[in-house]
Amino acid sequence: MLRRRWLIVVGGFALAVALAAAAWVLVPATYERTATQVLMPGKGSLPKGGGNPYLYIGGLSQAADIVVRALGSENILNQVDEEFPGSTVEVERDSATPGPVILITVTAPSDSDAEAVLAVMMENTHKVLNQLQDAESISPDFRISALPVAVDDESQTKRRTALVLSGGLLLVVASASLVLAAMREGLVGRRRDSDFGGVGSAPDLVATVDSASAESVSTSGPPPRDSGGAISNEVVEPNGVGVQQEDASTGAVDVPKRAIDRSS
Repeated sequence: MLRRRWLIVVGGFALAVALAAAAWVLVPATYERTATQVLMPGKGSLPKGGGNPYLYIGGLSQAADIVVRALGSENILNQVDEEFPGSTVEVERDSATPGPVILITVTAPSDSDAEAVLAVMMENTHKVLNQLQDAESISPDFRISALPVAVDDESQTKRRTALVLSGGLLLVVASASLVLAAMREGLVGRRRDSDFGGVGSAPDLVATVDSASAESVSTSGPPPRDSGGAISNEVVEPNGVGVQQEDASTGAVDVPKRAIDRSS
């Protein structure tokens, strides 16, 4: 089928490759940056005489969950979307550590927007902490703060959307070309059958003729023999005169008498 309809298949594959390449070029890339912040206890929450504050961050996991919920609210996300259209923000607890670490992931249509959105979201962490603790009138010595742990200096280019779209177009158009070639072959086959009067295709007719010929040969019987039991080689000419051919068993030729009389 593919050999007979190669134009459809090759044309379909060429169109699929062209559309996939166009989608890869036209769909813009996105830029992603991440930052992590850890919550730290206030000085008043540490033992007298100071100490290492990182040894006392285990009790701040619940506070981190509250901050994550506040940063992911629609009010903050809508403000970011209005200022930086096309940007998306995801805020969650960092699953790689059991501590109160907040992970902020920013995706933007440009590298500069990704950098700016990430800075805004990190600043929002401080604002949310201050608002929550102001509402509870917590003194400055006991206030929780947020310190940056890791902040991306460069964006990672993401082409996932272009890759998915290009792959989808390539698969759909290539499959459609194969289906179209199969449908075309089926239509031509049915048309060929109808041209033979609906009795079957040309190979079927040839097989029927061959079987009929074999049957006629089998029913025609053995060749005639003469009175001596030898196979007669007489050939009847249109004027009714029999001409004897060479006998295969003896090699002698029997010349008809009427033929001799005519020559004399």
